[in-house]
Amino acid sequence: MHRFQTLRLIAVFLIMGTMELAFPVYAQDLPSPSNPQQKVVPLTNPKEKENIKKDIPAKTIDSQTENQETDQAHPDKDNKKDPNNPDQPKSNTEPTEETNETPPPAAEKSAVSILLTDKLVMSVGSGFALIDSSKGDWATKGTGDLSISYLIKKEILKNTSLLVTFRYHPIDVIVEEPETEYRGIVEGFLFGSQANYYLNPRISAVATAELGYLKTSIKPMMTTITSDDDVKSSGVNFLIGGGADWKFLEKILLGPRLIFGSGRFTTIQLSANVGLIF
Repeated sequence: MHRFQTLRLIAVFLIMGTMELAFPVYAQDLPSPSNPQQKVVPLTNPKEKENIKKDIPAKTIDSQTENQETDQAHPDKDNKKDPNNPDQPKSNTEPTEETNETPPPAAEKSAVSILLTDKLVMSVGSGFALIDSSKGDWATKGTGDLSISYLIKKEILKNTSLLVTFRYHPIDVIVEEPETEYRGIVEGFLFGSQANYYLNPRISAVATAELGYLKTSIKPMMTTITSDDDVKSSGVNFLIGGGADWKFLEKILLGPRLIFGSGRFTTIQLSANVGLIF
């Protein structure tokens, strides 16, 4: 009987050794020779079989899996700079220092600047003029003007603005009489208004009305002749005119003017103007 048990144990040892060589995983499912009564638990869970193949406990593999998931969720975890290793490159995800410099505040406009910006226009003009009077034969050599206009109403009517104007208007004149010839200048100091009708944002039609004083400063060419007071007299004139303005640049205006005057003198002026918007 004892011999039979010994043979059985030897057979079990041989089977176990063969199984371990051929099937190292499933050999663990067999009872141990030292404990023949060990209960065999079938490995039905694939995860457990995989753990047995790697000869690593299931808890260790689970913890490794959790660590991998944590690493995927926090990719910057391992990229922290080692304070003891200054040569270690910085992580790309490390926050960079941003300069939150506050821009300097815009300079506040003065009251005068607010009052004048895009409202004040200074213009110069040059052209030809005809002038006549009841006394003598008048001719001109040329004319020009310097004017300042100020916007007082941006829209009095649809697409129409209103400006007040002052214009200095000198005319170089020659006056011929039977006995002598006079030369000099007639200076006009004119106040008025100007209406601009905007055909589009860059072109506007212009209408003007002015009232002013024309001062005559002429001298006879022959000093022996007494000056005629009627020729030298000055007076008031009323003038109306029209033209156009073209906004050549943001602050530059170009345009023609045709102006008629009546009163002490009869005048016709045709000129080209250049204006600067302040």
